[in-house]
Amino acid sequence: MTSPDRSAAAEPSLPERLAARIDRWIPPEVAAAGGEPLRRARMAVAVLWVLLVPICAALTQLVADGELLSVTLLAPSIVAPFVGLGIIRRTGRTRFVGHAMAAVLSLGAIHQLFTGADLFHVSMISFVGFPVMVTFASGGRSGWVWCGIGVAIHVIVALRTQADPAAIRALLSTLIGINVSLMGIAQAFESLRLRSIEELERARAEAQAAAAARSRFLANMSHEIRTPMNGILGMLGILLDGKLEGEQRGYAETAQISSVALLDLLNDILDFSKIDAGQMALETTPFGLLAVVEEALSQVAVPVDAKGLELILRVRPGTVAHVEGDRGKVRQILLNLLSNAVKFTPSGTVMVTVETAPGDAEGVRFSVRDTGIGIPEDRQDLIFDAFQQVDGSSTREHAGTGLGLAIVRELVQLMGGQMGLHSEHGRGSTFWVELPLPESEGEPSVRPPDVSLAGLRVLVAVAHSELREVLGEQLAGWGASVVACDSGQGALERLRGVGDGEGISVVVLDEHLGDMDGLGLGRAIEQDAARPRPPRVMLGSLTRRPSDELLQEAGVVAYLRKPVPQVMLLRAVHDAWTRRDRPSRRPITRPGRATAADETPELAGLRVLVAEDNAINQKVARHLLLALGCEVEVVGDGEEALQRLEAGGFDLVLMDVQMPRMDGIEATTAIRRKELGRERHLPIVAMTAHALAEDRQRCLAAGMDGYLSKPIQRRELLRELRRQGTRSGVYLAR
Repeated sequence: MTSPDRSAAAEPSLPERLAARIDRWIPPEVAAAGGEPLRRARMAVAVLWVLLVPICAALTQLVADGELLSVTLLAPSIVAPFVGLGIIRRTGRTRFVGHAMAAVLSLGAIHQLFTGADLFHVSMISFVGFPVMVTFASGGRSGWVWCGIGVAIHVIVALRTQADPAAIRALLSTLIGINVSLMGIAQAFESLRLRSIEELERARAEAQAAAAARSRFLANMSHEIRTPMNGILGMLGILLDGKLEGEQRGYAETAQISSVALLDLLNDILDFSKIDAGQMALETTPFGLLAVVEEALSQVAVPVDAKGLELILRVRPGTVAHVEGDRGKVRQILLNLLSNAVKFTPSGTVMVTVETAPGDAEGVRFSVRDTGIGIPEDRQDLIFDAFQQVDGSSTREHAGTGLGLAIVRELVQLMGGQMGLHSEHGRGSTFWVELPLPESEGEPSVRPPDVSLAGLRVLVAVAHSELREVLGEQLAGWGASVVACDSGQGALERLRGVGDGEGISVVVLDEHLGDMDGLGLGRAIEQDAARPRPPRVMLGSLTRRPSDELLQEAGVVAYLRKPVPQVMLLRAVHDAWTRRDRPSRRPITRPGRATAADETPELAGLRVLVAEDNAINQKVARHLLLALGCEVEVVGDGEEALQRLEAGGFDLVLMDVQMPRMDGIEATTAIRRKELGRERHLPIVAMTAHALAEDRQRCLAAGMDGYLSKPIQRRELLRELRRQGTRSGVYLAR
């Protein structure tokens, strides 16, 4: 079952085809301006096309009557509508065209006036239609002029007509009545049309004003909420980076989960408001596809771990690695789909598959499959609407706003993609999204590690069949030979049965196996001298890591928290093999990385000035930057930042926007003014609770080089610091 917005090439209707033909004759500047000039031009074009019908009918009648002179005089009137269309196409002058057409078409009737035609001649009826045509084509009250001309001609012809006076009076009264009545009806219609348009314009202006006021209110509320949220999440991060144990760590993790849920709710409301107001814009940049997907997975890792779910990522072979598109929108789409899947899956699996879109070499297909509660068929068309949930009752078990999937649908449409849904009530759901993400031609900002597992034989002991299969695909893709089993006993049998020439290099084992746990399997391998004892890499819980002593007893040299990023798994297996003869005193948790500073050697010693007036946010920024190996100095407003920069010595500035005395926009403008004529450009990154698209544009327009929205996440901060270093070469210049 596909969602209602599944793209399909619908055949345009007859009115749509006619409107498209009419618009071909409209000048581009008139079409771009819109409003009443565009509507008037469309009406004039339509009138000119309609006029061809009576002109052709009149010519046919005159030919049948043998009135060749009248045919000769009326023949140019066939060309006149096309001339009028050309004038409109080139100049847009509809008022002139309306009067000119009326004059040209009246030539035939005026000719009859001077050739002795009487009131009963067919050409006399033509004066009835001219005023209406002029009214619709030219607007205003100009049609009454032609109405008066028509009445005068009818009276003159009536005086010259030789017939029964009673019949003449009756016909004259009828013609004048029709002429005046049609003109009155046309004028009334035109007045009502203009009044309706005016009311619609007024209503639209009021709606736009209301939407703008709502957006400003939400922006202000977002700023006021994000500022303390930055302090809450930042301080909780500092606590969790410390030596909390037992219940205290559990309390801090619960508070962090609740804070993130509150932030997600705020983001959903703000995003829906921006979409509703038409303020959501796309930003195309090159990015690594796998990194974005793994970021989204990491953001749902805590609730996945709390529920005991298995979260699996499968990237199909041949999927493009480096693409161009809106990185943030792609991540948001995936995060919303993942959050929805985790919320409605009490147990089992959530699996994300990334592959090339079928039939579209430049498209990428993302599928999120869960084993959750599923969606009844009669609700599947509704869940993409705002504020709709599978269970909308007051006794529902799953809380939420019902905005997540609505935002996904709007973002997919904005990006020119399509999405769909397959679901069976009680059996789970699969949401899929296809997005146009062409391969990037530039060099990737982050290169994959130059590491290979060629020649290694890896035993994968994982009970979950899909996770075991995906791990086998990944390891084989890196050159390893894979032996897989689904239990601890099976792993022991594989180790015992392998010949001397085919020894197992590394064992990758899950924390939970069917017949024993991962630690038990590790100890069994370690204690049996009759079997090979290859190094072990364990995949385990995000929040329930065994102690170092237990891991060492089980021979575990690396403990990876699920979901495991692919590069981390590659490094762990590689390091486990290459360091097999150098036992570590402590099992590796982040392979190849000892500390945050070790992870970012290019940032070590980077001198950063933080301009922030909030004391709590100052502490958060300082802690994050120090953890990355940077040297940090903090000031409280823009004036202090300018004074401190006068002394020099900084590589980058993190600038809050809303500060006392001098805000970040003013400070940045002053810094850029002083840089005029100098070679060095100091990178300035906005660090603000203003989260709307126009806020970002305002910062960039003032001369800032980057933008971070509060609450500041370590991942986003690290990416922005690296991006600024790549762009400016600041790290190489030091």
